[in-house]
Amino acid sequence: MKLKIFASIIPLMIGVTTQAAVYKLASDKGQISFLAKGKPALISIKGEGEGATAVIKEKDQTLSGEFSFQLRTLKTGIELRDDHLKTKYLEVDKYPTATLKISNLQMPEKLKDGFAFKGILNLHGVDQSVEGIASIAGESKEQKLSADFKIKLSQFKIEIPSFKGITVAEEVQIKIEAPIVREE
Repeated sequence: MKLKIFASIIPLMIGVTTQAAVYKLASDKGQISFLAKGKPALISIKGEGEGATAVIKEKDQTLSGEFSFQLRTLKTGIELRDDHLKTKYLEVDKYPTATLKISNLQMPEKLKDGFAFKGILNLHGVDQSVEGIASIAGESKEQKLSADFKIKLSQFKIEIPSFKGITVAEEVQIKIEAPIVREE
């Protein structure tokens, strides 16, 4: 009798331990930003956009997921530069979305301290591996995700922006900051 009860509890225990948690990023709260250096003047060109979406699954201490971002929302604070960025360089009519895919990322014990990640970024129709540092802070249903990584524009077949003698450096810093909500 005890054996039958124990045998019937095991599948329930396995179901609980292997069930995946799902986290979503609210598109009205997520923010993507970039920082590019100009040369020869060493000016900083900052831009940001909103509307990132994501679905992240956590199962057995492993994270997998996908982040998407509408490139049309990027703004640098100068309308003409924004227009050049979107039409000439990013070609948002052809490539409206950037997508970062993460798979099989082993979760460290302390998520808030930062951890390395690898993923595949699709930008300008090109898939490239990227590496960066991420952190997840908060213990409640809503947590804050931060991630930083660098890209080289040439790896994504993006022409190096240049205007009136100022050329943007090939390497661009990308930052994601967004609340993620665990779905019940």
